[in-house]
Amino acid sequence: MASTSRIGARKICLITTDGDFKTRLVEQAGDFPAVELAHMEASVGQLNCDVDWPKFDAVIVDMNDCQTTDLEVLQRFVGEIDALPVLVVMNSFDPGTVRILMQMKISDFVLKSDEKINVIEACANAIKTVNTATPGTEAEIITFMPAAGGVGATTLVLQTGFLLHEAMKAEGKSTCVVDLNLQHGQCAEYLDIEPRFDAYAIDTAPERLDRQLLEVMLSTHNSGLSLVAAPSNPTDMQSFKPEVVVQLLDLVASNFDNVIIDMPRFWFPWTDAVIQGSSSLYIVSDMTLPCIRQTQRLVSAVVDRKGVEQDPQVIVNRFESNSNFSGGLKNSDFERAFGAHYRGGIANNYRLVREAVETARPIDAVKSGSNVVSDLKQILFSSPAETESRPNTFLSGIGRNFFKRKSA
Repeated sequence: MASTSRIGARKICLITTDGDFKTRLVEQAGDFPAVELAHMEASVGQLNCDVDWPKFDAVIVDMNDCQTTDLEVLQRFVGEIDALPVLVVMNSFDPGTVRILMQMKISDFVLKSDEKINVIEACANAIKTVNTATPGTEAEIITFMPAAGGVGATTLVLQTGFLLHEAMKAEGKSTCVVDLNLQHGQCAEYLDIEPRFDAYAIDTAPERLDRQLLEVMLSTHNSGLSLVAAPSNPTDMQSFKPEVVVQLLDLVASNFDNVIIDMPRFWFPWTDAVIQGSSSLYIVSDMTLPCIRQTQRLVSAVVDRKGVEQDPQVIVNRFESNSNFSGGLKNSDFERAFGAHYRGGIANNYRLVREAVETARPIDAVKSGSNVVSDLKQILFSSPAETESRPNTFLSGIGRNFFKRKSA
């Protein structure tokens, strides 16, 4: 291992057998007087923990053409070196690899072929993020996914954001809502603020997205709640690169204590990674039988999704017990319909919710102690054992068993 010592410099270890890549990074490091680059000529399979890793501030690992065995070695390596930032460089990425790297909590990953990316700068940014984060803390990521259009998921996302922001700001904890409906999002409209996230610019150059750019692209509600949202573009059907979404969420989670995600209805190449990285996943349904059936299908898709380990929880929005509109359905019917996945219902209070949306305020600011907020608090702040009764049968009249739970 070769290096030159500079007092006070950030020490980065490059692990690669590619001489040309090493030369490229040595040249890049020359532009950063506060960085000292050391080189270890080794492949991923030769990684070991015998080196004095604590003397380094970060590690760059050249994965070349990544194999499954390489990822297994990398995972063990990352676990052994504890909180040291690791930046991975690869020849190509696929959604499965991105998901695995996200699970490993890799600080950043870049394409080796893209010479526009300054790998040393990206590594230095990863060191800054670790140094400014609160030790021993990890962002709480709460994701809401609608089972169908118009079920009110965006309203629940924003009210959850308001509740967490208000409950935790006294502790110095921050909350951010991320609208991943990148073409058709409504979060900014509901809050009556300007959406600033330029998803199209970032899609062409994901490496540009760093903490400084995130601050420029953040919107802030007058309550103090932060929002990442892109301007609505109803005629566009572009599917953004998985790297864009993963890097965005990784950056937001590094800078906020609570992250609330509003997911689109449709499955994208990055959906698996978002679900897998979430602390909690809520699927929002309503009381119509078509939506209940679709909710069962969606729960089944998540539970049986290969490579995704997540226990989706179902929320029935606009809940009306024993009303003519609901066909006489009761809470116990939904417990039977969704089994262990049912978390609870949110009361139907259309006029109150509409006033909150039209005035861009939290529901509590319109009317304190409402049944809507009370139900949402019960779901968010109580344990499942306190709110759930779990019969094993399904809703009478639906007629089909749409999902099977995986065995423990």
